[in-house]
Amino acid sequence: MDKAFIIRNLRFIAFVFAIIIWLWGFYLLDSLAGINTEQAYLLPLLPALPLLIAAIIFARQSRRLLSGPAFFSSKRQLWMYLGLLVLTMVAVTIVNRVFRANHLSQWQFPASIFIIGLHFLGLIPIFKGWRYVLPATLVFCLSAVLVPIFVSQTYTLGTLSIQHGWQFAIAVICWTCILGCDIFLLIRGLQLLQVLRAEEITYAQKA
Repeated sequence: MDKAFIIRNLRFIAFVFAIIIWLWGFYLLDSLAGINTEQAYLLPLLPALPLLIAAIIFARQSRRLLSGPAFFSSKRQLWMYLGLLVLTMVAVTIVNRVFRANHLSQWQFPASIFIIGLHFLGLIPIFKGWRYVLPATLVFCLSAVLVPIFVSQTYTLGTLSIQHGWQFAIAVICWTCILGCDIFLLIRGLQLLQVLRAEEITYAQKA
């Protein structure tokens, strides 16, 4: 596969994952008793902000080597991605309303995460690769299914009082997965940039 296409995909996903890391950090802290809203919003920035800065630096460095679109290789790829996002949001909204109407609000979070996990499968034909998205699909879907079976809604971990047990457990799993994936994507992207630089130098020397 074309290295330029891969790098565009990697820098876009790395950028989005940095934002998702902040969001999952919020869900994690919001599950704890005694954590106020300001702390839940601000503390997740500690890991997310450096990764976001790294993703921006990676994007700027790669644009010096690549010509063409910043993220998506074509308008078709962009519209496929936006269509998938809209479809996912509609599905999550419908499922949440069904559970709420049937007084099963506790199932809204795991059901939403399961749908989001499935949406990763839709990214495979868009970004033409399964190695970066299939693990996320498995982690999201399995955690959404297994956590409600094995984890209570309220419990304590040492001095921590968990008020949203399912949300906390799923957030820990998914936050760790996305964090690891984002770091891996940035490292992989930098490696590909080095390869591109070496190829350009070799081509220039031959010319």
